[in-house]
Amino acid sequence: MQSDAFANLGIGFPLTIDESWDGIAPFLNRVTVNIGGSRQTMYALGLHLSFPPGTCSEAIFGYSPHAPGACTFPTSLLTLVFWQSHSATELPDQIMLFGGDVGMSCFTDCPLGTLNGGFVQFVWQDEEWFSRSGPLTSSVTATSSPCGVPPPLYAKSGNCSIATFDLEGKITFGNFVDSNTLTMTIARQTIHGVWMAVTEVQTG
Repeated sequence: MQSDAFANLGIGFPLTIDESWDGIAPFLNRVTVNIGGSRQTMYALGLHLSFPPGTCSEAIFGYSPHAPGACTFPTSLLTLVFWQSHSATELPDQIMLFGGDVGMSCFTDCPLGTLNGGFVQFVWQDEEWFSRSGPLTSSVTATSSPCGVPPPLYAKSGNCSIATFDLEGKITFGNFVDSNTLTMTIARQTIHGVWMAVTEVQTG
């Protein structure tokens, strides 16, 4: 069983229920968030990628979005997933996918001094919502527990460990159908997830 929403999280970070779920499922959290003024209980999972200094996005993707010969360090290395389903191993009925960076990420109206942009796609009550504003603050700490998630294909070497993700934020969403908005508040809390540390990138 595989959900398309989980098929490719982060930069080439595969996560399917068939291949990786058994090793991750014991570390899943159920968290309480506020969505549109209503308290909701959701499953939550964090995914974090890290690279050694000097890594170039161009080496990963095979092309340069900037000037020829540029070396751009990878961004959007944090992915957070919140979802509701009948059980942790069933496909989600409602799902939120967050892409950004560790620290403070903002959405559209970034406050002065905020460097990390973020993006959230949210499927809620059969409507698709997109982040419009609000900050999300995060920190990630690796534990000594390894995990069984394989490294991405572009990694020549790497290691995976279970990590804790400390989160707090308030994100306002809009949709393309009408002018309605939806606000999701994440009170400060800690969830578990995966830290994939890529130690060397494939070349050639």
